[in-house]
Amino acid sequence: SSCMCDAPEGDYAPVSEFWDMRWIFGTPAGARRFHADMLEGARANGNNGYLDALCEQRAKKLLKAAKAKVPTRCEAAVFCANKPQHAPRHQRFGPPQDFCQQFSCTFVRGRAVVKLYVICGMDAPRAVDAASFVQLMEKACD
Repeated sequence: SSCMCDAPEGDYAPVSEFWDMRWIFGTPAGARRFHADMLEGARANGNNGYLDALCEQRAKKLLKAAKAKVPTRCEAAVFCANKPQHAPRHQRFGPPQDFCQQFSCTFVRGRAVVKLYVICGMDAPRAVDAASFVQLMEKACD
């Protein structure tokens, strides 16, 4: 089950959903232009769409806390995350994803724009953290 289902209780997976989306362009310049345009549009609209309405994180602060570095082949990386709400069991109001840890990152890799999105299980005893998200990002860059 995933955090997006009708009955999310009991989702103990550290990674309930993992999305790897890619847009391929004829040139690296085309990919960089698309990424910049999408960021501009998302930021002008409350980070909706391209950034999943998550809060942008300062890359240096996030990566320092994770003791990680952005792979050099990942250009113009933008990290986003949420602060999950806490609610008593069986009294969760609002969309289920409000109670799940989420991370996303968009970046340019050559002719591709890559967007990674992770949502952790609502009841996961050990959810994905920034360090493990960066590890997923490194694998996606290979």
